[in-house]
Amino acid sequence: MDNFAPMNTAEVMDRAVHVYKTSFFKQILFSGIYHFVSVYAVGIVGLIITAMLSIVFIGIFSAAGGFVVLLSLLLGGIFILWFSVAQAGHILLSKNAFFGEKVQLKLGMLPRISFRVFFTIIAQVIALIPYVALLILFFAATEHIIIVTFTNFWLEFFIIMFVFVFWVLLFFVYFHIFSLSVAVSVFEKKAFFGALLRSWKLLRREFWKTFGARTLWVLVIGIVWTSIFGIFGLIAGGTEFVMDAVFSNTSAVFSPILLVIFGILSIVTYFIVAPLDGVFHATLYFNQRIKKEGLDIEIKLAKLEEKLKAAPKGEGEPK
Repeated sequence: MDNFAPMNTAEVMDRAVHVYKTSFFKQILFSGIYHFVSVYAVGIVGLIITAMLSIVFIGIFSAAGGFVVLLSLLLGGIFILWFSVAQAGHILLSKNAFFGEKVQLKLGMLPRISFRVFFTIIAQVIALIPYVALLILFFAATEHIIIVTFTNFWLEFFIIMFVFVFWVLLFFVYFHIFSLSVAVSVFEKKAFFGALLRSWKLLRREFWKTFGARTLWVLVIGIVWTSIFGIFGLIAGGTEFVMDAVFSNTSAVFSPILLVIFGILSIVTYFIVAPLDGVFHATLYFNQRIKKEGLDIEIKLAKLEEKLKAAPKGEGEPK
């Protein structure tokens, strides 16, 4: 497989699968360790912060609503930071696999890159404010028009569902504009709106082609995840049914055990699926740079220069 050849939509998806398979064990190891540690760390820190805020701010805010808003913003910031570290780790691991290098995660780079990703995600949230405001205004106007104009319940229901689906699709299209901004903030020294603008620059001439590839990837992930959970549910339900048929009144004993097993398998499934988003966006990012900016030539020249420097003195020089 040519590591540096420009790829079409199908090849991008195939390459993303190849990158995931190549870095699979390191991706899963990072996902498992990071999520296991962070869940407990965030839980403990969250409880401490909540207790401190309850003591300090509950008396300052005359209304409980102010305290809830402040606490929500704080916990939201913690979640975004947690997500930023996870994305940065998976994308960095994907880079090595994409270029056929030894897959390894340089932990020393992770904090600095994660903070760039953090501010880039904050910029994404801010960029969504106009969409949300327009959505609220549109639904308020639509609801008023429907109530005044139509009297049939089912007609109103289908119109509302059609409008809802339209706005969901519009959200995915709008969000795709800065879908590469996290990868940009990982591999380039850009953050906040600079990363969003850079994402648009990489996507703008192939917007619909990359949007289609990304949509297919998300659908495949959703189908795989739903199928795995469905299989687990069928196995759990079938096992409980058989145990009840063979041994009467065993539900009270086996149901909690099956619930624990199902929970463990669900966590393992999440560890397996979690890297896929970062893998795809890293693959798409490099492919767009190869197509638009000749990254393949740049890397080949850099590798050739490294080989010449590593060669014994005098070797490779013209005689």
